[in-house]
Amino acid sequence: RGALPLLIRMLRSSDEGSQEQASGCLYSLSVLAENKLSIVQEGGLAPLVGLLASPNSEVAKQACGCIRNLAVSPQNKEKILQENALPPLINLLEVEDPKTQELAASGLRNLAVNETIGLKMVDAGALVPLIDLLTSQDKKVVEQSAMCLNNLSVLQSNCERMVEEGVIGPLVSLLRSRDEKIQEQATAIVNTLSSANAENKALVVEEGGLTPLINLLRSTNKRVQEESCITLKNLSANTDNQVKIVQRGALPALIGLLQSSNAKLQEAAAITLRNCSMNSENEVRIVQEGGLPPLIALLRSGDSKIQASAVIAIRNLSTNTTNQVKISQEGGIPPLIALLRSFDPKMQEQACAALRFCAENSDNQVSIVQDGGLAPIIALLRNSDHKIQAQSAGAIRNLAINVENKVRIAQEGAIQPLVSLLCFSNDDVDEQAAGALWNLAMNADNRVRIVQSGALHPCITLLRSSERRVQEQALGCIRDLSVNPDNKVRVVQEGGLPHIIALLRSREESIRELAGWTLRNLAVNAENKVLIVEEGGLVPLIALLHSMNERAQEHAAGALRSLSVNAANQNHIVQNLGLPPLVALL
Repeated sequence: RGALPLLIRMLRSSDEGSQEQASGCLYSLSVLAENKLSIVQEGGLAPLVGLLASPNSEVAKQACGCIRNLAVSPQNKEKILQENALPPLINLLEVEDPKTQELAASGLRNLAVNETIGLKMVDAGALVPLIDLLTSQDKKVVEQSAMCLNNLSVLQSNCERMVEEGVIGPLVSLLRSRDEKIQEQATAIVNTLSSANAENKALVVEEGGLTPLINLLRSTNKRVQEESCITLKNLSANTDNQVKIVQRGALPALIGLLQSSNAKLQEAAAITLRNCSMNSENEVRIVQEGGLPPLIALLRSGDSKIQASAVIAIRNLSTNTTNQVKISQEGGIPPLIALLRSFDPKMQEQACAALRFCAENSDNQVSIVQDGGLAPIIALLRNSDHKIQAQSAGAIRNLAINVENKVRIAQEGAIQPLVSLLCFSNDDVDEQAAGALWNLAMNADNRVRIVQSGALHPCITLLRSSERRVQEQALGCIRDLSVNPDNKVRVVQEGGLPHIIALLRSREESIRELAGWTLRNLAVNAENKVLIVEEGGLVPLIALLHSMNERAQEHAAGALRSLSVNAANQNHIVQNLGLPPLVALL
């Protein structure tokens, strides 16, 4: 340590030879941790910074190397900044000597660990020369410049400036480097930039980043593999990228990573597949490439994030009719049912949604009930989350298409909670609950149970919904309930007639048809024959005879036939010009 004062005095010498010798010695000594602090304490920093601008390139290089080493110490970073070292260090990035460039980039990299200094570095103009050095022929220069940019990218504002200065193109080129250290830095920065905003996601792909990133999924370097997979996860949030990722051949590698022992890789691969599965063509490709078995296996993962991504992916895949069969064949139904009992509401929602779509398949309607899915699905009807309510009611709706399930569902106590969901101020819940009750109402015994459970009044209320899909399900339910003789009376007593008649004028053909069918059912009752006419049902029924829909015409004619049993109605039908369209239908 006694030599430090002498060496520091030599730095201030006017003799370049002395400067070179002293800076070279201090460069070597500064490798040791204790000397990093001592050199600064002895006043060596100011003359070293001064020598960064020396006309002697060797002196400048040795001084730069020493400051690079000193900057490793957290205590020295602020002091180096205070000595105004940034401008000369940045200037050295543009000299011709690769070693000096490397040392300057390395020194700035060490300083950039401090976020405040990193901001000042960017303001001082470091980005352009650092980005230029990414195309250097010297690997060490490239590596240190990339490491510095990686440290700077911690701050969002720096990321924005980097992109403005054109960093993405050179980084994408570095993804193709054969040097793993360079790959590590390039993938890390691209990962950070791709997570920042939608524009960057598009830019990475526009610059050709997809193919090298996909290739790096097979890297033997754990860090490169992780960063590449996470970057693809980020990029897959973009709908156009979801298609391109699959088109560029990423599926085999991503599916393989689902079985990795690395939880980060599993999660990133699962999320990427989850996002890509939102595309209808990808739904098919993922299953064709063998994605279902590992995704189903991840439903049992002990990692909740991985589990959640897998269940959402399967939910997306389950919207495809062919996949619905394969999910069952691959044993996906039992683990999905198990997740209905999860403590995570999102997990419950997605598992229930997957089962709901799978239940569109007739065989699955049987399997889900046989595998014990009915009880937990019915239990979720009482959940306070609207999304879970809608999915569970939707699952019951599809399961109730099966004749035997209609009975089982009623026996398991689903009717009352379904009725409770009606008029819940949520259109999705209303639609699915009314739809489930409609399917259940196709069973004669259920028609009685549903009305006894108080469904008529809320169903009639839903006829006034502003949502066509809600109106249709509620009206369909009332139509089937009105097959029962007692219910024909109850529908009218509950005030249903005016609303059903009003729907004869709906813009939706399917609703006009249902309304005509419902009135046809109600008109069988003697008292209803009078009330339907009194409520103004005759004119819209006659108008329905002119429909292009033959079934609507049939139901209108059927309703008018029943109404015409009443002598007074016969005159009303004639007076309202009902005969010509009736004759035309002969």
